[in-house]
Amino acid sequence: MIDCPSCRKHLPAGVRFCAYCGATVPFRWSWVGRRPARSAPKTLAATRPRLAPLWQMRRPQWLLGAAGALLGAGAGLLLGLALGQAAFGSLVGALGAGASALLGETVAGPIPDRRGAERFGLAMGGLGGLLALPVGLLVVLVVTGWIGGWEGFRTLWALLRADPNLGVLGLAAGALAGTVAGALSGYYLGGAGYRLGRRGAIAGAALAWTLAAILAGFITGDYASKTLGVARVDAALLGGFVQVAGGTLLLAALRRAVGRWRNLWVRRP
Repeated sequence: MIDCPSCRKHLPAGVRFCAYCGATVPFRWSWVGRRPARSAPKTLAATRPRLAPLWQMRRPQWLLGAAGALLGAGAGLLLGLALGQAAFGSLVGALGAGASALLGETVAGPIPDRRGAERFGLAMGGLGGLLALPVGLLVVLVVTGWIGGWEGFRTLWALLRADPNLGVLGLAAGALAGTVAGALSGYYLGGAGYRLGRRGAIAGAALAWTLAAILAGFITGDYASKTLGVARVDAALLGGFVQVAGGTLLLAALRRAVGRWRNLWVRRP
């Protein structure tokens, strides 16, 4: 067995190219540096990535998180200007893109080519929308309590008792819109970012994740505001912030599970 000089995976002796990342393996005589045989995993999905704690991350990883925060702040500024909340939009964009870029760096692993970058962006963007399903309930509760107060909770409870499907519609609409928009934007942003290399693809995927989370939070918060009869713009902005913050915490908790999806983007077509 030999090790790939790029991704450090174990390969059979005598191969010229790595089956995992495609790097060229220098020729070595079979009796030089022989190691005890190990059973290579059948697929990359079967391997459990060893993820270091966030406080042990290296400086380049933190720099990528800072670059993602700047990118998200710019995108959030443009979105906030359209809604009359430029500072709030920059804050939400910087929080979502910076945190998702930092966490994406820990789970991405090798991204061998542009196709892999597109699949990674699609997976991250779609995940940003899917997280609206567990976080959407928190969005509804925060919007109800922050804007409607105690009377808002009583009104919401009465509406849910009259029509239990009412609360499901807002969560499903936000999650569906966020997942579709995040997956499509992640596919193109991940591929475009790969022109700058692996970390460019991660930054593009992080931006798609943030856009998906904001859109899902906007729709869920707006749906709650229409149900309760409160200000729609304030509820949508608050819903976007809660979705980004809650989704970031949930993504950090699930990063080991997300890391096991590497076979989706690491494999070559």
